[in-house]
Amino acid sequence: ALVSPSVVNGYITASGTSFSTPLAAGVCACIMSARPHWRPQTVIQALRLTASRATTPDNDFGYGIINALAALQLSPALLGLPQGPSRPFGIALLGANPIRPGVGTRVRFSAGEDSEPGATATARIVDVTGRTLRTVWSGTLGLGNAVEATWDGLDRNGRRVLPGVYWIALQRGARAASVRVIAL
Repeated sequence: ALVSPSVVNGYITASGTSFSTPLAAGVCACIMSARPHWRPQTVIQALRLTASRATTPDNDFGYGIINALAALQLSPALLGLPQGPSRPFGIALLGANPIRPGVGTRVRFSAGEDSEPGATATARIVDVTGRTLRTVWSGTLGLGNAVEATWDGLDRNGRRVLPGVYWIALQRGARAASVRVIAL
């Protein structure tokens, strides 16, 4: 429901849950993307701890205005997370997205601390139909270690892929992770 709408320079301003809910959901999505190893409950906890009314929540304003940057900067110990350089299993995109002709993108593959030892891993480029276009990396990915690779936008035959959506998919034993990449 809208509360006290007003018009300023042709724009309408208003407040209420119909505005705050989608904005909060968007912030949650951004935080989960930046911290993929955080559980949803951890994201909620971080947002509550850093909101403008964190120490005095009530039924009218809840925890107040969220502060995504402060939530991202919280100490792992404060959130009950393990400290140190542990890496979760998965892929982190380090380079450009979308990728342009002649410019590749870098990715980091991590085995995770809780993975089975000695398993080989493969990182493949997959199109929207699930077809593998190229293997960009294959080898042993040690526990807690990370490996970086680059995809230059080419398929296994050295041809530039068509513009569209692709996934860089990591498979290690029974575990899988992927990241979406757009090719222009």
